[in-house]
Formats: sequence, C-alpha cells, structure tokens
Amino acid sequence: DYVNTSQVTVGDTIAPTISVTHSPNNPTNAQQITLNAVASDLNTGNSGISKIQIYVDGSVKQICTFSPICTLATCTCATTPQTYSTGTHTYYATVVDNAPTPNIGTYPLSGTTSFNVSIISTSGLWVSA
Repeated sequence: DYVNTSQVTVGDTIAPTISVTHSPNNPTNAQQITLNAVASDLNTGNSGISKIQIYVDGSVKQICTFSPICTLATCTCATTPQTYSTGTHTYYATVVDNAPTPNIGTYPLSGTTSFNVSIISTSGLWVSA
C-alpha cells in the first residue's frame, strides 16, 4: 500500500506592519526633526523583519537592515536628526519581511503623510508657513 506522507508548508504571506512618527510634533525651521519607524511581523509565519526604509519628499532618508533578521515584537529605525525648509514635507516608510517571497508593508497604507515646518521669527514669534 502507498501512503502519502508529504506535507505542504504554507509560508508567511502576510505583510508586516509599520507606523511612523516625527518629532517634534510641530517643528520650526530652527529645530531638527527625527522620523521614527516601528515595525512588527507577528503574523502567522513570523518570518521576521529584514529591512525598513524611510522616505522624505520622495527620497530615501534612512535604510535599516537587520542581520540576522529582527524577530522582536518591535523593530525600530530612525532618521538622523536634521532641519528641513519651511513648508510641508511628505513622508512614508516601507518594511520588508524575510519570507521566501518577501511581503512589504507600508505606512501609510497608501500615499504619504506629512509634517509642516513653520518659520520662527527672530522676535521668537511663530509664523505659519
């Protein structure tokens, strides 16, 4: 008699999650701004996080790679603090897991989000850009 003992392994097919914050919350042109990303891959299969990328105004500002992969409940990545010009700046981030076919998570889920840099006058009064 023939008995089929093969098993089918279903890999990690769910994208990891990511969120991003910036600080300070209401920046001025005199302040340095840092963007902080926190990612997690606690889905079925939990293959771990291999890379986080943070983009500002369409350009990569920070790439964090994890070797070995990050399997912690939260994996973090932050940009180097820097000043930005007055006005609105858009940002988003991506996270890639270590599945055989990598899954990509994004923040926000579509498009971008933004922060506004206000002008601080020499008299110390804030002026919105």
